[in-house]
Amino acid sequence: MADNLPTVIMQTLTDSCPDMDWAAGSVARELVAVPAAMLGATFDKYVQDAERLFDISALRTSPELYKEQIDSWVEWLGLSTERSTRSSGKIKIYLSDLSETLVIMEGTQFSTESALLQASSTTSWAAPAAIGTDYTYATAYPDGTYAIEIDVTAVAPSAVTIADGTVLNWDSAPSYVTGVFVASAINGGQVDMTYNEKAELIHDTLQPRTVTSSDNLQALLRIQYPHIVNSARIGRRTGDITNTANVYVKPVRSPQEIIYKLTADTKEGKSFTFNGCGIYAVKSVEADYAVVSDYTVTYSGTVGASDSRITITTSNAYAEITVVCTGFSDFNEIHSILNNTQTLSPCSFRLCMPTVAYVSVEIHTNDELTDEAQSALQHYINTLTLNADAVSDTDIRVVLEDYGITLTAPSFYTINVVHGEYKYTHTATGSVSLSQLSAGSDTPIACYSFLDSIGVF
Repeated sequence: MADNLPTVIMQTLTDSCPDMDWAAGSVARELVAVPAAMLGATFDKYVQDAERLFDISALRTSPELYKEQIDSWVEWLGLSTERSTRSSGKIKIYLSDLSETLVIMEGTQFSTESALLQASSTTSWAAPAAIGTDYTYATAYPDGTYAIEIDVTAVAPSAVTIADGTVLNWDSAPSYVTGVFVASAINGGQVDMTYNEKAELIHDTLQPRTVTSSDNLQALLRIQYPHIVNSARIGRRTGDITNTANVYVKPVRSPQEIIYKLTADTKEGKSFTFNGCGIYAVKSVEADYAVVSDYTVTYSGTVGASDSRITITTSNAYAEITVVCTGFSDFNEIHSILNNTQTLSPCSFRLCMPTVAYVSVEIHTNDELTDEAQSALQHYINTLTLNADAVSDTDIRVVLEDYGITLTAPSFYTINVVHGEYKYTHTATGSVSLSQLSAGSDTPIACYSFLDSIGVF
């Protein structure tokens, strides 16, 4: 519009005052028409810039194009744009003996007064004299003692600062563990949000805290749990419960790993029960520092509901077991938010979390996938909302082309759906529909996660 405004102004003046001399070089043209056109063009540009600045939808759709406007909104609203991440590092464990293989399970926890860390992966350790390929060799010292180093990450996303040499507690440590220390200083836990995340934060801040609509509900939940909820969608009404509707929630990041230390319910030591709200799969069971393989899992109540319980039954008797689960424990708190929020719509809402889908994708590329490219792909997929029609090879190509990487064959998707004790697998080639995952059955998919599930071939 601004480029055409001088022409529009000139034509308007000519039509309004046909008796005046508006020819090029005339006094009227130079003193009236030209300054008016310049001022009009400047004003029009100002209006267009203002419209772009206040168009929240545009900021959310193309955040990289509106960085300046997003920064202005952040400043006006006084928002903090730091996001918590999981700090990581290495710890050193000293052993007085290593006559038997030491297995440290993924998720094993170590603590200080201010932080809680967990083992990043499962590792098996043996003395250097041992023969085999299924374990890693410990460092042996002349006095007959040993030391091992393992990778750890913070259990919770938050700022963590632990100095080199800090003593760590390991509550379930074997008797031959003589000390646990930080091997190298652990710092971090705070990073600046991406512009996409800043745009979503602005959107949430401006939304009313009600459950009237999907946008309102999404803002309500994300303000409380910014690292858990990415999108919320109000689904169909449930016939057996009056004045209610299902609400489907998608987590931003991959499922949490949740560790429980359980004491036997009976004298026989074969039954262990705990609250299962938000828990969707039991990953492993450990007792007496060894993996338990002869256990069964049963569920009672509705998976995802506050009364849901999980029972572990073992063949052998144990006084205590450690259970590693994957799921989203925070959904219990999300239940309480919905139940205690003033509802401004004609009906109340309930959170129905019956199923979860873990989605992995195998992509075939012409070159190795760099850490930056994988992070970009993970971020793109995990910021898709529940209403997205599909994630496809077309989308993946667009993300990877900035890194000089192309696809050489159709991608292969594997969707593992968990509903209580029931599990099934769905596969797709080339694309997968997220909207179909979250609807269309008696137990629709309530949430999904892609993170850490991208394989390259």
